Amino acid sequence: MAVLGVFALLLWTPSPPVVTHYVGVVQSQQAEPLWLVNASGDQRLSVKAMPPVQPADDGRDYQLWLLPESGAPISLALLPTGGARLQMNLSDQQVRQLLQSRSLAISLEPAGGSPTGQPTGPVVYQTRLVQL
Repeated sequence: MAVLGVFALLLWTPSPPVVTHYVGVVQSQQAEPLWLVNASGDQRLSVKAMPPVQPADDGRDYQLWLLPESGAPISLALLPTGGARLQMNLSDQQVRQLLQSRSLAISLEPAGGSPTGQPTGPVVYQTRLVQL
């Protein structure tokens, strides 16, 4: 009987966890793709700058913000330009808020990012993530 139990355990393989994926495309006013955002429920966020995205002329940086359903925007990262890619891990709280709101914004900030922890420059783009 014990042999059957061991055999059953060997045959039983748990199915891999289902990871939900979300994607968003940040577009210019001319509908040109600028950044491709990929998020997954396993805490990974990646952003790829498409080749047309160049550093801002005045030396400012593009900063990515999570827009929660309520409360202040949450800084996630400075964004890459010129075809570069950014990959980061989100905290559990950031994942929960991102999956609830699925909204992101990009502002132009002083070099190095917002000095206050909140957007200080103009919000130049917004996108909403959709589930794949």
